[in-house]
Amino acid sequence: MDNMKELDKAIEILGEELVNKLREALRNANKNSSGNLIKSVDYKIIKQADETILQILAADYLEYVDEGVNGTEVNRGSQYGYGKKKMPNPKSLDKWIVRRGIAPRDKKGKFISRESVKFLIARSIGKNGIKGIHVVRKTIEEVYSKKQELIAEAVSSDIETMIDKIIIKK
Repeated sequence: MDNMKELDKAIEILGEELVNKLREALRNANKNSSGNLIKSVDYKIIKQADETILQILAADYLEYVDEGVNGTEVNRGSQYGYGKKKMPNPKSLDKWIVRRGIAPRDKKGKFISRESVKFLIARSIGKNGIKGIHVVRKTIEEVYSKKQELIAEAVSSDIETMIDKIIIKK
């Protein structure tokens, strides 16, 4: 695939555009609590003998954020669910609660302990699941459709270059 220099450039542009648009979609969906998910989105180009692969990289939990997670009482149409666990580990919500500034009060106006808040939120997530944002596939399709002409022109240019080289060698 060394002869496909223009296609390589087009794939590089496609990768950059995909990463930028996916990060933007995650921000727009308000999935930027710690910033770790958005920072993790990247791409990698893998060149093999007969193909070039554009691989999108991200933190493992992007799948759950994108597709959602079924709760024990609410089906989100996801392949993922809490099953026997019933709910996420409340400890995993600690930093998220602090970042979000969640500090509810009881009827007397006293703050509810963070341990109780973590448990209540975890139980609610377990029952209701997590609604997916469904931006990954949509973003890939959107960017690819906008860049199809660029890719086609790159392939055409590379083929013309290869033909010119063949003709010159004879």
